[in-house]
Amino acid sequence: MLVHRDTGEKTAVPMDGLESAVTDLLDDVQKGLYQRAQRFVDENTRFAEDYDSFKETIESHRGFIDAPWCGDSACEAAIKEETGVTIRCLPLGRPSKPGKCIRCGKDADTWVYFARAY
Repeated sequence: MLVHRDTGEKTAVPMDGLESAVTDLLDDVQKGLYQRAQRFVDENTRFAEDYDSFKETIESHRGFIDAPWCGDSACEAAIKEETGVTIRCLPLGRPSKPGKCIRCGKDADTWVYFARAY
């Protein structure tokens, strides 16, 4: 008996087909978990291009804020000190997008995901 960890669905599997059934099940679980996580990020990400809208978004919404950052750890530390929010992810493979750092106004190296740690 195999049980889908993410859905609780049970499947009876004969021993001679166990290896392929487990492989298929793990692939399905991985796809399902990834899709659920991607949907959560998509539904819970807001954008901010300046510090005022960034702070306003922090107070009014849970989730992530996608915002430009200059790459300076001093800016990240100041944002954390003032808002309690930290960088949660530096997305890889994303094309660069012009912008000014939300904190200091310098040219942004990248857009990053900020969020509160719970």
